[in-house]
Amino acid sequence: MFSKSAALYDLIYGQFKDYADECRRIAELLKRIRPGAETVLDVACGTGEHARLLSRDHGLRVDGLDLEPEFVRLAQRKNPEGRFVAADMTDFDLGRHGRLSTLDFHYLIGREAGIEDATETHELGLFTREELEARFAAAGFAAVDYDPEGLIGRGLFTARVSDRGPARQRPDAG
Repeated sequence: MFSKSAALYDLIYGQFKDYADECRRIAELLKRIRPGAETVLDVACGTGEHARLLSRDHGLRVDGLDLEPEFVRLAQRKNPEGRFVAADMTDFDLGRHGRLSTLDFHYLIGREAGIEDATETHELGLFTREELEARFAAAGFAAVDYDPEGLIGRGLFTARVSDRGPARQRPDAG
């Protein structure tokens, strides 16, 4: 799309786009919706100007992708600490395996005897609300309720055992 004008993009758009203000607003939004966020994936990153300012002015680590290979080269030059790839945003891969989200955690644990380096992998299944409600029903639960906010903003399901559900010893049963 910008194959002929990639080298001129910053000169053209820098005349009317306020990148610094946009990055300030992005950083404020991130702090509000995801406190403690340290990384950003800039999809359709262009020449990497947002990535440069988010990194320099807001301390964020930014990786990016763009359809135009020349934009990717420019973004990488501006942001050598980031990873920038030429890819189509409609089919790039976040490394998920089906509906499994894999998180690798690396810890440095300070103890009296010294510092321990530990890693662990968490694999989380990704399900729709309807799929979870069906699982509750199949397990014999009734009156499944869902609070989208929940205790910490991630949602919360509550349910009670159905009278027709699996036989269980209840404290009030004799």
